[in-house]
Amino acid sequence: MLPTDRKILPNGIEDVRSDARRFNVLEAQRRMEEINAIPTLKRPDYFAVDRMREVAAAARKAAKLNVKESVAKEKNVDITKLRARLETIKSTTEKLTGTYESLAQERSEQGTSVRTVSGLRTDKAGNVKESK
Repeated sequence: MLPTDRKILPNGIEDVRSDARRFNVLEAQRRMEEINAIPTLKRPDYFAVDRMREVAAAARKAAKLNVKESVAKEKNVDITKLRARLETIKSTTEKLTGTYESLAQERSEQGTSVRTVSGLRTDKAGNVKESK
């Protein structure tokens, strides 16, 4: 899914085609800012529910792609292998989504087991000791 922010892609898809690395860096930066806005304790749930569902949805859309034979020949791509690969990716992401959602639910039922990092201190030797 392409961002609609014209600062990132002023010329739309042509910017991705001409400089994919720039787009990937900007997209990674946007994702990091997005995850930084999520409280630390809620990040696993956010990943399991929101991000993985988005990935699975993209995989489902990709599996439905109908590649033209002329384009496939031009790009030297075997359509049968491509479709099989996309179907495998779809299946794997759907399974992973279910697994992550189950883990997130178990984690929330068990309660948090995360200690606050700010409560840790080190002595002069660099050994971690808990502050009181």
